[in-house]
Amino acid sequence: MDLKNYEEISKTLVKIRVSEVSSAVFALHSLDELFELSLQTDDKQIAFRAAWIIETVFLKEPNYFTKHTEHVIDAYIKTENWSCLRSYTKLIMWILSPKNKFTIPENDQRKVILEKTFTSLLNLNCPIAVKVNCFDILFYLKNDEDWIQEELTAQLQLCISQSPTPAIKSRGNRVLNKLKRITNA
Repeated sequence: MDLKNYEEISKTLVKIRVSEVSSAVFALHSLDELFELSLQTDDKQIAFRAAWIIETVFLKEPNYFTKHTEHVIDAYIKTENWSCLRSYTKLIMWILSPKNKFTIPENDQRKVILEKTFTSLLNLNCPIAVKVNCFDILFYLKNDEDWIQEELTAQLQLCISQSPTPAIKSRGNRVLNKLKRITNA
């Protein structure tokens, strides 16, 4: 991407409002450019804005997952930017959820999602918004490995007892209750 194009895209991304975000943005800047921008590390605000636009469009128009699930998973795995991870965890949650009727990640993709999610969750710098999204991702992966449900339960209890913020308590207890219903069923 040349510098002139980067500056043009940056100006657009900074100015766009949530009510203006739609797939029409891809006519101005390609989805590939936005994924690339979300992974760059020089300008974290632009990276966040690109990831946020991808998230907003994909959740409004889930048909984008049909062709771009691999891009989302790849971006989720590669990014270390917590702000971008907030957006990508939301997309991964949707990909793994029963609402997704478009595409199902393959086993090898699910394994890298699992690894990235636990790594993020256990990182002491993990922001609360990313952490609570990780709870849901792990819940959706609970049947992939025998140990996930037990480890998720332990992590949830630990997070709720050590940092009982409203978001941690709310989402953590919701996921714990779902796990208990499954166990007691």
